[in-house]
Amino acid sequence: MVSSREYGDDFRELLQLPGFSVQDELLAIPAVTHTVDSDVPDPVAHVRIVDSALPVDQVFDYEIPRHMAEVRVGCRVVVQFGSRKVDALIIARDSQTAMGRSLRPLLRVVSYMPVLTPRILQLCETIAAQYCGPIADCLRLAVPQRHARTEKEFVAHEAQMASFDLPSSDDGIYADYECGAQFLDSILQRDSSYATMHLLASHSYADAVIPAITATLSTQRTVLVLAPTPYIADRMRTELQRRFKAHTIAYLTAQDEPALRYENFLMALSGTADILVGTRSAAWAPMDNLGLAIILDDLHSAYRERRSPYPHARSVLRALCELSGASMLSVSYWPSPESLAEAQAGGALYLHGHTNTIRANIPQVLAAQDFAREEDMHGRMPDSVFSVVREALQAGPVLISVPQAGYLSVLVCARCSQLARCGECGGTLEIPDPSSRIRCVRCGSKYDQFSCPRCANHTTRALRVGSSRTAEEIGRAFPGITINVFNPSDPSFSVDATPKIVVATTGSEDRIEGTFAASILLDAHYLLRSIRSEAESYFLRSLAKTASVTARRANGGVFLIVGNVDATIMHSFAHWDARQWWGSGAQERALLSLPPYAVWVAVSGDEDSVLGFTSAFRSIVLANRAQAGSDNGSAAIGSLPGSLPHRLTDEGGLAYGNTVDGSNEDLETLLLGGIHDLIPGVSILGPHTAYDGSYELYFRCDPKDMPQMSENIRKARALTRVSNKNHKVRIVVNPSL
Repeated sequence: MVSSREYGDDFRELLQLPGFSVQDELLAIPAVTHTVDSDVPDPVAHVRIVDSALPVDQVFDYEIPRHMAEVRVGCRVVVQFGSRKVDALIIARDSQTAMGRSLRPLLRVVSYMPVLTPRILQLCETIAAQYCGPIADCLRLAVPQRHARTEKEFVAHEAQMASFDLPSSDDGIYADYECGAQFLDSILQRDSSYATMHLLASHSYADAVIPAITATLSTQRTVLVLAPTPYIADRMRTELQRRFKAHTIAYLTAQDEPALRYENFLMALSGTADILVGTRSAAWAPMDNLGLAIILDDLHSAYRERRSPYPHARSVLRALCELSGASMLSVSYWPSPESLAEAQAGGALYLHGHTNTIRANIPQVLAAQDFAREEDMHGRMPDSVFSVVREALQAGPVLISVPQAGYLSVLVCARCSQLARCGECGGTLEIPDPSSRIRCVRCGSKYDQFSCPRCANHTTRALRVGSSRTAEEIGRAFPGITINVFNPSDPSFSVDATPKIVVATTGSEDRIEGTFAASILLDAHYLLRSIRSEAESYFLRSLAKTASVTARRANGGVFLIVGNVDATIMHSFAHWDARQWWGSGAQERALLSLPPYAVWVAVSGDEDSVLGFTSAFRSIVLANRAQAGSDNGSAAIGSLPGSLPHRLTDEGGLAYGNTVDGSNEDLETLLLGGIHDLIPGVSILGPHTAYDGSYELYFRCDPKDMPQMSENIRKARALTRVSNKNHKVRIVVNPSL
């Protein structure tokens, strides 16, 4: 921390200069590079600190002692940083330094095995810049914790890549898709190509990836396959092991035991594995000679990292492919808006079914609202539901999908429709099973009798009916038919051709093995009742996943959707036409400046931290603009409107300032909600109180301006953390809106 008492009045005057930053200016003394004399070759280790708690994001130099002379670039070491001993990774080694005549020595070499490759370091730098985060946070995601015993055993028994015979080359299902053959040819030609595959309902993920993997392996390159959940990843690994028996297939998920995870990481690092299957953490795997990266169901929420800098696995894979010269394939039953936008802009091939193959490879899609009579227009189960179930049971099993599990999951007053809430904590009330009393879903309080605070009524009705209650109602209509309620926590569920009814929650399709003669989605309109901008995308994805476990139209498969769903959405889904749906969606997103046509950055934390960060960010942007004008001879630094909104406090710290555009108003008084243009080229939306009670606002800019905006955000965060260690903000690029 800098103190005015230590540096005097001259330093206080410097702080009044526009664009002046304590951290930047004190470190802006021209560096003098010199050679370190030592009998150790290349005695200077340039390291990155792997500790996100430290407010530093730069390279530091340390001297390599004689007994550590064999340490290589990419190795883990321990260094002295201030009064702390911290972990670090060596990113370069030479004899030059600009950090003074005397360097501190490395304290310890954790392992002499290099675990950070130059390409993964580049990937960390790219993602850190793209998501406005410290490189240290990306390094923690890319390099797992060391497991010493596993490393020693791996080094002692390191396997070599075996020679193998590839399965016969076959285009498989790619003949059914526009641009399918073109994408496979680009892989064989070792061209870097990007593709989005809108998978037909009757095709599986394995059908889509096996021809592409075969083509990649034939060019002697490796493959990385990303799945949203461990269950899907494990099924994919099993299928690939059956198909590519002579290949070494590694498996990497964050849920693995540390020893197993580190072993599979080493297999990827050493080149032992030529196929790697995993969840989002596998996107950082250091695959050698990567030729193809595949991501399955990229709209799945599990792909968003829960730790800083909160990158999406799709972005990590895309950056990795660009650095590796590899191809990338996104496979899903309904593509994400990002994938569709990229294909629309010409940045990726769009693999979709030929017109004559779509009809034959999806079930017949029906909307119950088109057949409902006047008396059951508002019924949860119109006559069409029972007609479809009755007819389909003659051919095989039937799936009934509902949005929620449980019995009566949401209750309302039977008289005034007021949402039934707990008197203790305000949580919603439910009836978990037929024999239970009303209880609160939040605190668990139980009630013998409900009393509506609005009308004093004591009776309730269900607003949302769960899977258990649905099974009860269906069972009464079809006596003698087996009813199975699928629990989402069950590992899997297999169905055969035996007539039965399976009731499951929407989203469970990945864990159901088998094909249903018919599927019915009840309460479809509840899936669209969301405040999120992605509501339609997730709804269509849910429909497509259900269709994937339903027999195709040619085999009599029927998919009935019950609920008030917009006709344009139904038309796009019934024709399996994502581009038609995206046409109107793209225009709406562009009009509202939503991703991918604009970049949104959510900044949240306590009020003082967010305001301090915003003030620092604004000052940096204005200083850069003034500097650019000065360089062009059109302006001078002194002409910048308003002084830097950072000032030195009497205690020697930094605080966000009181001047904005030359006025004496606090920044806080100018942020009263709505959209502001207090920062040139950046719109500020908010502030507002987030769901977790934090103070939050959004920055929004044009995608082409994001690189500069990201650099300024990172500088502002570093400045606020140096000025006040209690100032902490959470920054998420393109959050769920």
